[in-house]
Amino acid sequence: MDSVVNRRTIGGEDAPVPLAGPDADFPGLDRVTVSLLLTLAGIGLVTIRLRVDGVEANATQLAFR
Repeated sequence: MDSVVNRRTIGGEDAPVPLAGPDADFPGLDRVTVSLLLTLAGIGLVTIRLRVDGVEANATQLAFR
């Protein structure tokens, strides 16, 4: 993948990205795997943001119990 993941946050905290690249099953689709932080346990609803090549993707939200 030629794209660069510039920033990824979960609940405002930087999140590690162990894998970013082309998806093996869907040609033309890139996959980004983000490691979840232990500090998210029980935090409730958080916003997930991803920026690739300087372009912000649509934010989404997840709830953590």
